[in-house]
Amino acid sequence: MEKPVFVVNVKLDECIDVEGDKEQVKFLRFHGTSESDFFCGEILQGGVDCQIKTDNEPLRLSARYVMEGNDCTGKKCRVFIENDGVMNSDDMRTVPKIVTDSEILSDLTQGKMYGEISGKENGEVEIRIYRESVSFDREELWIEQGNKRIYGELYRSDKGGEKQPIMIMSHGFNGSSEAMRYEAECMAKQGIAVYCYDFCGGGLDSKSTGKTTTMTIPSEQEDLKIVVESIKKFEWVDISKIFLFGGSQGGFVTALTAPEIEGIAGVFLEFPAFCIPDDWEKIKEDSDKEIIECMGVPLGKCFADTLPDYDVFERAAGYTGPVILFHGTDDSLVDISYSERLCKAYKNARLFKFPGQEHGFTEPFISVMAGVIRQNITVE
Repeated sequence: MEKPVFVVNVKLDECIDVEGDKEQVKFLRFHGTSESDFFCGEILQGGVDCQIKTDNEPLRLSARYVMEGNDCTGKKCRVFIENDGVMNSDDMRTVPKIVTDSEILSDLTQGKMYGEISGKENGEVEIRIYRESVSFDREELWIEQGNKRIYGELYRSDKGGEKQPIMIMSHGFNGSSEAMRYEAECMAKQGIAVYCYDFCGGGLDSKSTGKTTTMTIPSEQEDLKIVVESIKKFEWVDISKIFLFGGSQGGFVTALTAPEIEGIAGVFLEFPAFCIPDDWEKIKEDSDKEIIECMGVPLGKCFADTLPDYDVFERAAGYTGPVILFHGTDDSLVDISYSERLCKAYKNARLFKFPGQEHGFTEPFISVMAGVIRQNITVE
């Protein structure tokens, strides 16, 4: 069940009635509060709802109000809502129009929304406003090149034209395409085509060929390049709109590889692990061992031997297209300072800081992230 973006509890202040021959009008003034995972605040003075009942026709309403509060990043903002609907039963479904000065919620001004209104026992009214999702199909898709066989999952809706943009998603250390399924589904529900794959040897649950003991940063870069070149051959893919998304180590790999792939339209990084070179400085004293265990995963000596010996921030900044980073303020595995430094290195980048989020976002923040991505991919 999708979570509502806004939950508004409305309390009536005044009701003005106008009785005509065939129409009855109620002009309602109200106040109230809003509390959800995305926004918390209150309705400012001036909230009104005009309800019109015509004989033998359903009740029509048109409400307008402004809320002031904080979005999920903690930033103060205002939200204007125009909510029109028709009462066909005890519950009412509405079509809201939203305007907001919140950057993180600005996707709501373009995406399709719907609302539900229901009465409460205490006489108050509850308004729930949701993003409208599109249906999609998920299918397994293997990519083969040389001795590599890469497993992935393709998410695609019937939304869009003959040529569509696509997001290629790269998972983190000891992850898999399955581990990123919720992120992929959130993007697919926004109408974004997604290919999420398993790095060769990229995790204990990887379905692709290879073992964790042969996986390296360069080998994962090679996997990403193979995937991109294969995806470009799909007739329905708009090759001018291929986007990359990477989380944690997958974000590190994505950022380092993007400058080496021609035609990438944009890069999205979820807590990219640019701490890897620094972290491995502490581990290299044991790098003479053939097998090195890291967070319960056996790695080969080759992982340490092939770590980047160059300035990774400078290398990533070789990509000059648009970059958006997402990072939690409470991330104890990859400190947010790495994303702050990376953001400054790029020529065209923005960093969204998610308060209280750790190395792995909760569902509401993943949903918000998907909305930001949709807006920047410009899905019709």
